[in-house]
Amino acid sequence: MTHPQIAFYEAKLAYETDPADVQAALAAGKKWLLVDARSTDAYARETIPGALSIPHRTMNTETTACLPRDHLIVTFCDGIGCNGSTHGALALARLGFNVKEMLGGIDWWKRDGYATTASPGSVSALACGCSGEGTEAAEEAGLPLGEPVPGWKGARVPEPVVLQGVFCRLEPFDTDRHASSLRAALAEDQRAEGWTYLMDPPADEAAFAAWCAGMTASQDPVFYAIVDPQNGEALGVASYLRIDPANGVIEVGWLHFSPKLQRTRAATEAMYLMMRQAFAWGYRRYEWKCNRLNAPSMAAARRLGFSYEGTFRQARVDRGRNRDTAWFSVLDGEWPKLSAAFEQWLAPENFDEAGRQRVSLSSLTAAALPGR
Repeated sequence: MTHPQIAFYEAKLAYETDPADVQAALAAGKKWLLVDARSTDAYARETIPGALSIPHRTMNTETTACLPRDHLIVTFCDGIGCNGSTHGALALARLGFNVKEMLGGIDWWKRDGYATTASPGSVSALACGCSGEGTEAAEEAGLPLGEPVPGWKGARVPEPVVLQGVFCRLEPFDTDRHASSLRAALAEDQRAEGWTYLMDPPADEAAFAAWCAGMTASQDPVFYAIVDPQNGEALGVASYLRIDPANGVIEVGWLHFSPKLQRTRAATEAMYLMMRQAFAWGYRRYEWKCNRLNAPSMAAARRLGFSYEGTFRQARVDRGRNRDTAWFSVLDGEWPKLSAAFEQWLAPENFDEAGRQRVSLSSLTAAALPGR
């Protein structure tokens, strides 16, 4: 039987409010609770003080366990034309909550002169650490639960920083600065083998420019050019993607290394710098995924210290072909040992006069994390 809240909401009866009413209710001490129904990225940039973050697409019994049943839940998003708060309110109504949707979202909230704040000034319900009735009941019943993550407030959204190394420099990708040298570097791969598991290679200069423009504009993935520090030329690209600050998960991917970059200290250092930065931003899990048939990528993940976690069969249809996706990860607790392995490998004394390594990175990462 349909919950009456749903029928009322779908009929648009009395389930809308505005910033002034919300502010007045909060000032009067009423049991109203704001829920930011936008993405975690938007929430991390700016939200309303005291709001919980539950993106409307993730609303379910588990992610709403922190919400008090005796409160009126008020959803909001960016503003007029953004329907995330509508979807969120309907989802919450279906879960049995009393709901209202705040018209105009953050836009009208600021228009009316009310303050906003950036995370972590607010709390994410996806990572707030509260147990809720369900968790308490599970504990009482002796059911196994995950380890607590005390004080967890989420990771930082990636910022446009330059990652400076000895053999390379990673710069936020910019078409004007990087496209020309990147195209020249990738053109040295005359058989276009580097594109095999990535995408169809751009057909001409215009298509390449469009690809570069897309990388420049993208917010997820966040693309970096891997640059030769001696001449500033881009030799490859890499990205952070599937960025989930609320849960502390981030992936490295969209790697495309030119022949000049492949199998060099610069290539390894680039991966070290990106991994180090991800953990510096507070991420708990750093992922690597690839086509199960991509043997070089599978080997690279293991060499870099990632632990193989299994294969998702028939995970995608990629350009008309099946793709089984292999999953790898490094956890924050593993990073100190892996970091030491990278630094030992990159040290000048690990290379002879001809530039040949004395100790392989594979042996160092295997010793750092045995049995993975």
